[in-house]
Amino acid sequence: MAGPYISLATGRNVARPTRSQTSALDKYVPAYWRDVTWHRFADEMLPDLVRDPLVLRQEYFARNLQMVGAFHDAGVPFMAGTDTAAGVYILPGFSLHDELANFVEAVFTPMEALETATSNPAVFLGMKASIGSIEAGKFADLLLLGANPLKNIRNTEKIKVVIAHGQVLDRAALDEILRKVESAASVRRSTTNFQSSENTEQGYR
Repeated sequence: MAGPYISLATGRNVARPTRSQTSALDKYVPAYWRDVTWHRFADEMLPDLVRDPLVLRQEYFARNLQMVGAFHDAGVPFMAGTDTAAGVYILPGFSLHDELANFVEAVFTPMEALETATSNPAVFLGMKASIGSIEAGKFADLLLLGANPLKNIRNTEKIKVVIAHGQVLDRAALDEILRKVESAASVRRSTTNFQSSENTEQGYR
């Protein structure tokens, strides 16, 4: 299984003239990321990454997509969600939607992109009998969308209901989770506390 997201995410961000596409979601990011980690990235890493002209950086990202497409055409299976790199503006949960769109941009069909986050990981983990698809006898962890992702992969962002661990969370409940995440994210934590809690954030929207 291959997971190219860290390369795609880095390429996508350095190929943008600004990062306004993600800044609206910064309120859900732990304060330590915003105040320390992202500034460190901007000060220490970004200058080298953006030294080349914008058109060359965009070509770099396009070549990344071509490479992913070539592996896909050769039959290499892929899994989504390979990493969370605070230094390249990847936001847990939310950025998965961007990753699925990247796969489609790299010639995956929408169904194949969805499989990178569902059936492919189930096969890799040896849990195909219990997860990865909606079937009788499998865990009922799933979400309901307001539009068909097979017509537009960005419809994965139109989440109406999440069913997880036996709980049914409607849009109002998900919005309340986001409100709590935003409140918690505004609190500055020590590095130790941040590292132990960074995986609690969820990108429901």
